[in-house]
Amino acid sequence: NVDIVDPHASSDELLHEYGFRLTPPEKVRQDYDAVIVAVSHKPYMDKDEAYFQSITAENAVLVDIKGLYRAQPMHELHYWSL
Repeated sequence: NVDIVDPHASSDELLHEYGFRLTPPEKVRQDYDAVIVAVSHKPYMDKDEAYFQSITAENAVLVDIKGLYRAQPMHELHYWSL
C-alpha cells in the first residue's frame, strides 16, 4: 500500500489527476518499510530520526529526495538522498 501525506496538496486534485487519495497526517501508520520525503514543506523540515522511527518498521529506508536530513546523522534508519 502507498500512503500520500502532504499538508499543502489538494485532496480533490490528487484524486482527479492521479487517482490517489491523501492520507491525513493523523492517520499515518507505524509500520512503513519506506518513507519518501519528496517536498521541502516546513512541516517536514522539523522532523528528525525519532519521528521517522516512530512511523516505520525495523530496517526501514528513508528516501530524502530534497536532502533535508543530510546533515542529521541517521543511526537506526537506512538513509538515501539524491
